[in-house]
Amino acid sequence: MLVDPPRKFWDIFLFNTASNGLASIAGYLRALGFDVVVADLYGYASSWKVFEEALRREKPDVVGVSCTVVATSYDALHCAMLAKMVDPSVVTVGGGFMFSAIPEDFVSTGYFDYAVAGEGEVTFGELLKSLDEGKEPVSVAGLVYIRDGRLVRTGRRQQIEVLDSLPMPAWDLFPMERYSIRPMGGNIAFALTNSRGCVNHCAFCSEALLWESCYRSFSGERICDNLEILIKKYGKTVYVFGDNDFLYDRQRLIDFCSEMEKRQLKAYFWIEASVRSILANGDLLPRLRRVGGFNIQMGLETVDPKVLEVYQKPQDLKLMEKAIKVVRNAGMSITGLFIWGDWNDSLESLRKGVKFINDRCDFIAPSIINPFPGTAYHAVCEKEGRIKEKNLWKYNQHHVLMATKDMSPEEAQDAYENTAYTLPTLINMAYQALFSPFKPARTWAMEFLMLDIRFINPKNRQPGGQKFEDYIEQTGRKMPEWTFPYPKTSCRESVSLLEMKKL
Repeated sequence: MLVDPPRKFWDIFLFNTASNGLASIAGYLRALGFDVVVADLYGYASSWKVFEEALRREKPDVVGVSCTVVATSYDALHCAMLAKMVDPSVVTVGGGFMFSAIPEDFVSTGYFDYAVAGEGEVTFGELLKSLDEGKEPVSVAGLVYIRDGRLVRTGRRQQIEVLDSLPMPAWDLFPMERYSIRPMGGNIAFALTNSRGCVNHCAFCSEALLWESCYRSFSGERICDNLEILIKKYGKTVYVFGDNDFLYDRQRLIDFCSEMEKRQLKAYFWIEASVRSILANGDLLPRLRRVGGFNIQMGLETVDPKVLEVYQKPQDLKLMEKAIKVVRNAGMSITGLFIWGDWNDSLESLRKGVKFINDRCDFIAPSIINPFPGTAYHAVCEKEGRIKEKNLWKYNQHHVLMATKDMSPEEAQDAYENTAYTLPTLINMAYQALFSPFKPARTWAMEFLMLDIRFINPKNRQPGGQKFEDYIEQTGRKMPEWTFPYPKTSCRESVSLLEMKKL
């Protein structure tokens, strides 16, 4: 059983899509001959009840839990915890970014038997074969686990060189009818990732760790094979492409456009691209627009040269201006990605950054810099003693976690909320909602205009769904105790690994 934990940060953020990583792993394991089921727990009012019912109904031998977002770390741990409660003999395996960043911490809780560090398909497949044969998986590269009280690391897993060699994602195992991205039109919208990694070395990027700053991509033909299934079988016609830099590979971009033209696939898509890739491939953007591209999320991040250097972003304001002009000339809309909250940031840099993007882009996507575990930025912040917040749920890029040189975290949070969500931002959003030539952009703008208004009320920013502790109490059981590198605020007194094994 492959599990996507509950990941609903707020009731007002209605973005529900399938895990591309789990879909790929499901397809790969099924091709090896294993029986696979999927438990996607996102979006249920009573996710834990749904999960426990699935566990008792399916009786899996192995439960694989994904954790690609730092803020869902506790939910991933609770999934393994509940699986062990239902069946103590079940083998629990964790994968995704957090299991690559801090695998030792997950297996040390006593609730995860194995952590897959790095790419998951081959490692998970080899692990299942070893378990099937009753062998110790010490020769399976990419694992971290505890045996006889000792931590075992089996070494680095070599990355898959040709992604097209992977089977098609097993979308049929997912509740495709339940997925909906309301800001992009509802259940016609879907998120799809067509490559893995990026050649850049942005200090704050979690994916730079997971994919080792390497870029690999599915071919243009393979992308369209996937789109054709999603469009014709599931009615998904509007997409958020999750590639870190969709424009990086020029030949793939040409092949993709050619396939879209040849097959006459009707879809709209929102891509993300770096400033330098936009400049290198700007001549292809009109063609990309003709086959459905309507918006580029551009990684501007900050207008402060010193902070750009800290983030290891090789760009300056002149390059940003040029890239924005290229996108404008191609007739596509622009979303400026912006992060704030570094030690060197100030109220002035926040205002300048917001103004720069509002004056030049159609949308602004502001967020707070978070020191994600395992990243270069986290290492620097930890060395400087700046990381005080230990509740991983708050690592969702909307909470200020660290002080700046002239503001406390509380002051910085207040400054951010009073500056990032201001009248010019709302006016820009309203203009796009009324006048954008792209229907998906108009829908997106209207929904996010309403989201920004609702977001102003702090009560609306509470996590959705039932808490795990409340569910366990409701079912008359005792909440197990556990330790973690950044303990949850509501966690009981921590106990040792040996004591947890006894529990």
